[in-house]
Amino acid sequence: MAQTILGGIHRFGFGVEQDNEVAAKWFRKAADQGNAEAQFNLGIMYKYGQGFKHDSVEAVRWYRKAAEQGFWMAQFGLGVFYELGDGVKQDYVEAVKWYRKAAEQGIVWGQINLGKMYESGKGVEQDNEEAINMFYEAGQSYLKMGHREGALSALEHITNLNPNHPLGKTLNAQIHGEEAEDMKSLPGTGNENTSKQHR
Repeated sequence: MAQTILGGIHRFGFGVEQDNEVAAKWFRKAADQGNAEAQFNLGIMYKYGQGFKHDSVEAVRWYRKAAEQGFWMAQFGLGVFYELGDGVKQDYVEAVKWYRKAAEQGIVWGQINLGKMYESGKGVEQDNEEAINMFYEAGQSYLKMGHREGALSALEHITNLNPNHPLGKTLNAQIHGEEAEDMKSLPGTGNENTSKQHR
């Protein structure tokens, strides 16, 4: 853990002179000991040519090690590598696999990208309903973070697929701090009679 911290300190120059080569040395030590965060950071440095010559294949190797340990940033990043065919043979099925793992951890970027894969039918059977479900989950994740613009972006994905979908209406109401119309007549909300009176 200390080696990973030292890598971060030198990579970003916290209290010391910024030095990618020194950062890479410390990340490598921790990564070789199985530290997932260090493995991910090492992958980033290979990806962007920081402290090493740019090497997407090597970046993928380290991302994979971290992703297999459940490190969500590596899972999402590995999905991107597979979707783009960067450092690996392009494989939409594998991209979906890793986006799903990130999404299952509640990671909004995984949810969004998995939704896009369902929308386009890349790596999965095309399914607008499942895409909408993922975009809705992303909207919920954005709202939990207090990221209204992100929630609006998720809502746009839903309305582009189906402007009248109930999940879109619900998300829209949540974004604007209102009770969704479809929720007003649900049993147990206390609004059943009110809803009937206005019909």
